[in-house]
Amino acid sequence: MIVVASIELMLTRLTKLRVWKGVIGAKVIYDAFKGIGLEPTFSFKVSIPEKLKPELKEGSRMKVTASFWGPEAEEAVSMLVTGLSTLNWAVPVAMKVSEVEIKEPPSGSDEPVATFFLIDHGPTFYRFHGAWVPLPSARRLVLSAFKRISEASEYNMKDEAERIAGKLEVVGGKPKFAKYRIHMGEEVPAFSGIVKYYGVLEEREAELLAWALSYAPYLGLGANPGLGFGDVKRVRFEEAPFETPVRKWVPSGRTSSES
Repeated sequence: MIVVASIELMLTRLTKLRVWKGVIGAKVIYDAFKGIGLEPTFSFKVSIPEKLKPELKEGSRMKVTASFWGPEAEEAVSMLVTGLSTLNWAVPVAMKVSEVEIKEPPSGSDEPVATFFLIDHGPTFYRFHGAWVPLPSARRLVLSAFKRISEASEYNMKDEAERIAGKLEVVGGKPKFAKYRIHMGEEVPAFSGIVKYYGVLEEREAELLAWALSYAPYLGLGANPGLGFGDVKRVRFEEAPFETPVRKWVPSGRTSSES
């Protein structure tokens, strides 16, 4: 189960943004829990606040969306409601809570199919034994997506994820690369933008991949989702735009033009 909290706040004092705006979204959540004496130990993702200006004047409004998952998700959102009232720099104006159920994994045949999709990434990076990986990676994308699914549900498909991850490659796109300040003296390298992925999978693996990625906009990909990294703006499966050795495939019930 994924619980999504959409929050609107009104600032009660002038605030100047000296760090990446994803950090401001995280500050809402961390300050709210700090206000009731709690340190967040549950899994959550913060979306980048909408339409933030470099200088937020008193009385201006800010919208933040946070997704919580795992066995403590509902309790976390309940405590968040209380914590928001303790903020000393903003007051809550509105909050909407919704739930996203993770459906049963799909099935399919073992027929090989050509699988092509693109993802519009917000700033994203992966980690490798302590190192930053600020580059698109098909393998890390797949492992990250299935790891989050296992955290949010009863479905643990590590073996399937490993098989799928070994059959995909990055084949194009227009990624951008930049550094994002998360503290006054610390910057994080990350990529963003559209990345294209391609692989030849068994049909059941392709269906499973599409299923896992359908939850990526809520769960994010890569490292530090609690600071707004790993946002997924769009996932779109299409027919591969080149000749393939096997049948071109799109998810069941969709056409290649759907997003």
